[in-house]
Amino acid sequence: MDADITLCRDGDEEAGADNPNADVDMELLTQQTRQSKETLSYMSALAKSGWFDSDNRTGPGSSNNEADSPVVSFDAKQRRRWTAEQDILEAQTKADLSIPKATQGILAEQLDFEEDHAMGATNSSVSEDFQEIAPPPTRRYLWTERAPNEMLDALATERNLKPSQALAFTMAGRRFLENLSGVEGKPLRLLMHGEAGTGKTVVVRLLRELMDRFGQGKTIMFMAPTGKAAAAIGGTTQHSAFGLDVQQRGLTTDELNAAPASDTGRRIRFLQDKFKNVKWLFFDEVSMTSCEVLAEIDHALRVGTQQLDEPFGGVNVLFAGDLCQLPPVLSSPLYSRASITSLSAEQRTKVELGRAAWLQVDEVVEFHEQMRMQDAGMAAALSRLRIRACTHDDVNLFNSNVLRSTENPTGVEVKGRGGLVVLARTNATVRALNERKASVQASMDRKNLTTSHAIDKSSVSMDSALRRTLLSYNGQSQKRKIGAARLPLYIGMPIVYRGRNASICLGVTNGAFGSVAGWDVSTDKWGHKVATGAVIRFDEEAQWSLTGLQPGCLPVYPATTSFSFKDEDDVKHSISRRQLPLQPRFAMTVHSAQGMTSKGGVAVELSNGGFEAYVSASRCTRREDVFLLKAVDLRQLNSPPLPEALRAELSRLQTLANRTKTKHGHQHWRLSSQRGSDNSNDQGSPTKRPRTK
Repeated sequence: MDADITLCRDGDEEAGADNPNADVDMELLTQQTRQSKETLSYMSALAKSGWFDSDNRTGPGSSNNEADSPVVSFDAKQRRRWTAEQDILEAQTKADLSIPKATQGILAEQLDFEEDHAMGATNSSVSEDFQEIAPPPTRRYLWTERAPNEMLDALATERNLKPSQALAFTMAGRRFLENLSGVEGKPLRLLMHGEAGTGKTVVVRLLRELMDRFGQGKTIMFMAPTGKAAAAIGGTTQHSAFGLDVQQRGLTTDELNAAPASDTGRRIRFLQDKFKNVKWLFFDEVSMTSCEVLAEIDHALRVGTQQLDEPFGGVNVLFAGDLCQLPPVLSSPLYSRASITSLSAEQRTKVELGRAAWLQVDEVVEFHEQMRMQDAGMAAALSRLRIRACTHDDVNLFNSNVLRSTENPTGVEVKGRGGLVVLARTNATVRALNERKASVQASMDRKNLTTSHAIDKSSVSMDSALRRTLLSYNGQSQKRKIGAARLPLYIGMPIVYRGRNASICLGVTNGAFGSVAGWDVSTDKWGHKVATGAVIRFDEEAQWSLTGLQPGCLPVYPATTSFSFKDEDDVKHSISRRQLPLQPRFAMTVHSAQGMTSKGGVAVELSNGGFEAYVSASRCTRREDVFLLKAVDLRQLNSPPLPEALRAELSRLQTLANRTKTKHGHQHWRLSSQRGSDNSNDQGSPTKRPRTK
């Protein structure tokens, strides 16, 4: 198949995005039957090690309740009812998320109650006429104020913060209390840098609790590059928060059509309304943010706060992430030292402006204490793999868990580990593994397997031959995806949601995990089953439910993508495809697995080295859960070396981290009670603000 597909932009590769410029050679498509070398290698190793033979007791999302019917009616009346109920549910969830969290421990001291006072005696006389009426319950506040510096220290101790966490929290807490008391100072621009699992988001959640304690919780916004990452921190996506150009996102046709037209005046008002009360911003997964996007964020903040000369609009900004993870797709990572000459003048300008904005982040805390990986030896090996500095001992450690294969007949077996997720480089390999695994798992679980065929509409007359040919096309694996031609379904099948960010607060985002709970299918005129909708369980522990659905389940509808093909006369025709935006979750690409933690283990290929090797090997919490498809050597683990620009950036960040620790890693700070003074040792309460004259 020879498809000329437009290259995806930042984050598009795994977005299930529309591809209107795909050029499919129909003759080659009908002839293509061969699988790639990677696919054949994965198939062989996984078959030999027993992955396809996992039993029906351990499959992720499996259910043995055969009384549950997969058929759910998706008629218009039911869909309207679900939409209304989901709107109410989202509003309730957002309201719950906005409730202050400072309800216990140190932060609740000044909000405590005198429990024994409510029913105690009172000196007030009560008329005999009212003696039979029970008095309303009353509770009296206890006020036990701490000095601000003592409160921050006590919080760090109470929450068992590691040294790096304590330093970052103390810095942010001091700046917040100074802002609260009217003490002028430079906005905090802090990067919390370190590998996954070192507790960076813990710091920001505690900061939010501190802000809630003083009624300022709504002055901080949490953001991430992807919907899944945003849902994990209870925030929103960067594109949504800043109203970035939707053409730069990996969206489906439905989402593009729903986006409002660009209007400068409207966008300015949108930004000013959005950020008029925002004093703090937190950006997670910073490695996924490109220079181009950061340039637009910086510009949006300057406009939104009406401080055009201030970096990030004078707002306090906190970044968290690991630059040693996968960089943004086909965009310039934040450590880029110069723009690429092949880019357009506009794009080169954005790269330079984004890099300039990144250099304004002048405080850095390096996070080293690993809290996710429970094995100290594995944690150390991953730290060295991260910077391409593995040793022979690391090679032996990784090679201690290699799958059985033709080349390695004494390797380990994974039969019975239904929760094991396979990570591959290409979508073609992932699709082949998922289709075979779904078929085997459904049989093992004694479930009825059905296939949802894509609904393809063409600008030319559709006949059975064209229909069959198009059902063999799933897009190119290395470029932008279109809807799956065939999607296997069975009750309990684990899935990855690949549609638009339907509801971040409910976790229905691109990349969200779930399991199939039902569907509604019909048969087209060619005898293929096509889906009207599917029911997906996104929350296994949910107490809420929509009418007629099990708890934690939400409806998912087909999404539209498009591509084009050339016929025998070299004439281009357009295809519009509708398919459920779902993917089986037995296998995933490495890119889509970034940020994921697999409790059931992963099967990975480390011989290619680089960013992919580190991201793949760091998806688990135990050494014994990381399985290699084949053994690796030292050269493979340490190749290719870190990009020169990244090494220079890591050195720069380490210098800033040393300076930050010297500047802020002390106990001498006291809150000033005078505006504009940073040198007073007065320990006045942040609640006792100076009067404005």
